[in-house]
Amino acid sequence: DKIYILNQEGTKLTYEIYNIFIATSTDTSFYIRSSEDTGGKAEITLSTCTDDASSTDRRLIIVGIEE
Repeated sequence: DKIYILNQEGTKLTYEIYNIFIATSTDTSFYIRSSEDTGGKAEITLSTCTDDASSTDRRLIIVGIEE
């Protein structure tokens, strides 16, 4: 799947989703990435509550890399 966003200049950016996982609300380890991890390409990380967020502290994480 793909993620499409527009930057401030109105250019459409495309990211290919390569990872989807569940994390706790306090886990931020996946935000720390280096250019070595991504081959120098930009990444986007989306975080949202899970369907059962009212009874758990789980979050759905979706990560994409620039095409």
